[in-house]
Amino acid sequence: MLYYKGCVAIWARYYAWLLADARIPELEDVSEEDVDSEEDSEDEGEVASAAPAESAAERAVRERERGNGLFRAGQLEAALDAYELSIAAEPTASAHANAALVLLRMRRAEEAVTQADAGLGLEPGHVKALHRRACARRMLGLSLIHI
Repeated sequence: MLYYKGCVAIWARYYAWLLADARIPELEDVSEEDVDSEEDSEDEGEVASAAPAESAAERAVRERERGNGLFRAGQLEAALDAYELSIAAEPTASAHANAALVLLRMRRAEEAVTQADAGLGLEPGHVKALHRRACARRMLGLSLIHI
């Protein structure tokens, strides 16, 4: 629990630094590790069904992982399409945050703000969505006064 509080404090300071009109790292500095790749938690003890149909959650995870691979390969349009399919199957804050990152790389800041806001609507404390919204707002030339 102490470790978690320390991480939250570090991210809170970083986010405050971003909003204080400090230099935001260039988008090219964003690495592949910044893409959310953690899978949604599933019951591992559950016996797999014989039915070939996949659930919406499984489809969402599959499309998000496909989008992660496309993003790493530099195929931004295809990655954005994959993230949108993931969101259509089952909206998650991670998928919205990843879509926002792709939109930032494509210099589509207004759409990135919209995606980040949608992710924050699902999970208000999602750090990557907060960070990507701050980067997009900075790209638009907005400061704390405009927020």
